[in-house]
Amino acid sequence: MVIEYNIEYINRIIKDISALAGISINLLDANYNILASCRNTQKYCDTLHSIERERIQCNQCDKKILKKCCQSKKLEHHICRSGLYDSAMPLIKNDTIVGFLIMGQIRSSRSPALPKELPRVDANTLEKLSVLYNDIPIISKNRLNALYDLLPHILFDNAIQIVHDSFICEVSDYIDENLQNNLSINHLCSKFFVSKNRLYEAFQSNLNSTVTEYINKRRIHRAKLLLKQTDESVFKIAESVGIYNYTYFCKLFKKLCNITPTQYRMMK
Repeated sequence: MVIEYNIEYINRIIKDISALAGISINLLDANYNILASCRNTQKYCDTLHSIERERIQCNQCDKKILKKCCQSKKLEHHICRSGLYDSAMPLIKNDTIVGFLIMGQIRSSRSPALPKELPRVDANTLEKLSVLYNDIPIISKNRLNALYDLLPHILFDNAIQIVHDSFICEVSDYIDENLQNNLSINHLCSKFFVSKNRLYEAFQSNLNSTVTEYINKRRIHRAKLLLKQTDESVFKIAESVGIYNYTYFCKLFKKLCNITPTQYRMMK
């Protein structure tokens, strides 16, 4: 698997969104390397970062929220020790983390009136920091949510692509076209004339998944579409995606979706 980034496009989008939203944005690749960075420069942060121990604390804070984001695979946010709102979002495509967005250096409705922790500095610098902090505009929750919804779509559609080798593309296409049929490891190896080790390696390196995990996810994905788009019974839908044990289907669905098939169907 190769992840391709359109760096020129990414930098342009990040710069434009940062200017419009009044928020600092960093885009990192899947290995935490910075691909694009645009700071909505705040004199408050610049003043803090001129103090070495505060700069170190800030970097540690970024690493902490990134680690949490990577583990949960969902949006994470917190108020940093200096009172500013920071968030980290994984960019996930085909169940694979392809990058991370770090956004911050703003105040939200959750930010304190004054930061809980300020550095030990002289009285003039302390007063300056307090004034600069209050000069930072507060961004509403709705505005932030719109930004979280918008950015991944813009980047996925135009700037981040996952390129798989031709073999895994052929196998995954076959799986999608035959979800209702036998998709055992032995069958796939026989169909594509490969060893089990070759099949396992291809799925792990390209899709970051075992063969069985991938097939189960595709079956449940198809089941979700059928639950919303048809009136077929859950039992019939389970069979149509190749799972003939109804109890197992319901257990697998809840494991992957955190709700039962019936609850999912009832959702608006």
